[in-house]
Amino acid sequence: MLFPKLRELEVKELEKQYFNRPRKMKNELAKLDKRFETIENAVIPKVITVTIEWNKNKTWGNCPKATVRTSGNVFNSFESSRITGCGYCKESTAFAEAVNQVNGILKRLYSKKEKHPRTKNHKLFGYGSGYYNLPYFEGGVGVSCYPDIFKSMGYKMRHISGGKTFDVWEITKRWIK
Repeated sequence: MLFPKLRELEVKELEKQYFNRPRKMKNELAKLDKRFETIENAVIPKVITVTIEWNKNKTWGNCPKATVRTSGNVFNSFESSRITGCGYCKESTAFAEAVNQVNGILKRLYSKKEKHPRTKNHKLFGYGSGYYNLPYFEGGVGVSCYPDIFKSMGYKMRHISGGKTFDVWEITKRWIK
């Protein structure tokens, strides 16, 4: 297994939650192992393109939906749901929901976290990288914090286009010699 220290931390959390429900604990451990296996076998993308389309809603104003396309050895596409509501950054919520589906990105996050399992995610990656044992992209925090997270993983994020009804972000792997 690629992430034994992270698994150990997650198992401790599950034991706290399900200490008196052994069957539920067994099921949750199976899900956790399957998730780690999926992420372990993921291909790390070289280029990620995030397209955010804005649609007008009578109740909530402009509502974003993000589409992520990865390229490199494998080409994939992921989508977020339509984000509604008010009082938080809807753009970063759509962005995070879509990017958190890319197992290659989670593999990079988990690999770095595995080397420093006791370090808080905010110190390791920056603001917006989650509060729990496993790092992830938080929604509602503003897209401006994501370049630092990607930079910590060896990527460069830039806004390449935008208009009234769309925004396009490109995340490329930096070549470090």
